[in-house]
Amino acid sequence: MNRNELLDMIETGTSVVRSFLSDSDESTYYKSTLENWNNNDVVGHIIGWMNYSIDKLSSIKLGTKQSDDYAHVTSLSEINTILYNKTKGKNKEEIESNYITALGNYIKVIALYSNHEINLDTFNTGFKMELWRYMLMDTVTHPVQHVIYQNLKNSKYEEINNIIMKTTDMFNQFSANDGYKLSEFEIEREEYQKKLMELENKYSDNTNIRAFVQMNKKANA
Repeated sequence: MNRNELLDMIETGTSVVRSFLSDSDESTYYKSTLENWNNNDVVGHIIGWMNYSIDKLSSIKLGTKQSDDYAHVTSLSEINTILYNKTKGKNKEEIESNYITALGNYIKVIALYSNHEINLDTFNTGFKMELWRYMLMDTVTHPVQHVIYQNLKNSKYEEINNIIMKTTDMFNQFSANDGYKLSEFEIEREEYQKKLMELENKYSDNTNIRAFVQMNKKANA
C-alpha cells in the first residue's frame, strides 16, 4: 500500500458520507436522542472519531500531547456520549463544514507518514493492524458502516445497494471476511433481522448483498 492508493480509497469512501449528508432532508428528521440518532448525529459522530484519530496520529508522529477531552473516559459509550453532545443541535451546513475540515486535517496527517511507515503494524494506535488499515478504518470503513446502518434503520435499501457496489473492493482489501459486519450496532435485534431479509429479497441476484446479509444474520452477528 502507498499513500496515493490510500488517498484514492479515502476519496471514494468519503464520497459516500458526503452524499449521505447532502441528500438528507432535515425537514424529515425526527427528534434525536443519544439512543436514536438522526443523519446529522451520525455524521457528527464520524467527525468526532476522525478528530480523535487525527489527534492520536499527530501525537504518535510529532510527540504532541493528546487532547484531554477523553483522558478520563473508561468506556466506548462515554466517548459516544461526548461526541453526541458536541454536535447535538447543529444544522446540516455546520456538520458538512466540520466534516470537510476533519477530512482535510486527516489527509494532512497521512502526509506525515512515509509509504514505508503506513505499512507497519508497530505504531501504538490501539489496534494490531498496519497503519494504512487503521487510517482507512477511521476515514472509510467505520463511517460507511454507520451510513449503511442508518439507511437500514430507515429501510433505504437502494441506497445500501449503491453503497456496497461502490465500496466492495476497498472493504475486501481492508478485511476480506467481515468488513461490512455491523456487530457494534446490535444488528441481531429482530427488527433489523427483518430488514436484512427484506434487503436480501429485493436484491436476491446480488452476490455482494447476499454476503452482507449473511455476515449480519443473528447467528453470525
